[in-house]
Amino acid sequence: MKKILVVEDNEVILQMITLLLELEGYTVVPLAEGCALKTVIENVYPDVILMDVLLGDMDGRLLCSAIKKDPITATIPVILMSAGDECQLAQMEQQCLPNDFLAKPFDISCLVQKVKRQLIKIQ
Repeated sequence: MKKILVVEDNEVILQMITLLLELEGYTVVPLAEGCALKTVIENVYPDVILMDVLLGDMDGRLLCSAIKKDPITATIPVILMSAGDECQLAQMEQQCLPNDFLAKPFDISCLVQKVKRQLIKIQ
């Protein structure tokens, strides 16, 4: 079963995404704070990371950049979630190299499709 790490500081959104992805048949590892991300990645080694840009304790763009610069984790697809507009999303792509973006508020089917697309790419 594929493992999805969801990093989101809003508990309601985190629970909703977790439930949605579990209903799709994925193993979901929910994480409410970015400071534990490195340890969780080392212990779980997820197939995909779905991460909010604005985390309470950290910046998701910096975390994404660190993931992509580390040779051990660089191949893990990262999908960043943000309420930003297209211009901000384009800037993020240059700054931190995520594999995809998900604009908030998001459509549930769009979220599922983006996760599936990343899983297909790594097979």
